[in-house]
Amino acid sequence: MIIIRKLIKEDFIQIHQSFNDIGWSKPISLFEQYFNEQEKGQRVCFIALSGDIFAGYATLLNKSKYENFANNNIPEISDLNVLRKFQNQGIGTLLIKECEKIAKITSNKVGLGVGLTSDYANAFRLYLKLGYLLDGNGLASNGKILKYNETAVVNDELNLYLIKIL
Repeated sequence: MIIIRKLIKEDFIQIHQSFNDIGWSKPISLFEQYFNEQEKGQRVCFIALSGDIFAGYATLLNKSKYENFANNNIPEISDLNVLRKFQNQGIGTLLIKECEKIAKITSNKVGLGVGLTSDYANAFRLYLKLGYLLDGNGLASNGKILKYNETAVVNDELNLYLIKIL
């Protein structure tokens, strides 16, 4: 059975270790930051458990760093990660739906960004399947919309942003 709940301090080590075991860098300090922002009402971090085993997480930012969402008060689903051994089991969808429920309290829209390398192909397909559409502003780097002839580095900060009406 999959359980979705808010992040608590006792989760930090298990989450860090779960990612460390597969060679992904997710330092404890990241989850301390997420927890502190959650306590301040800036972000909500949901984790997914398969039984008592950590499977993934997603966060919802009340104030996006992406300029289009920030200017239009659109909350942003940010940093969705499901461990590979738990992918294709609906966990990402459950985490997104939980974020959407919270976003709907303050907005009739929610957004998210997706990276442009092949690493993000499955996530992109999932977002489209769940009804997310391109926001129409093209590429953004570090939350700033790129203009014609600007250059950007292809990394995790180069994104297309999508939006969904709730």
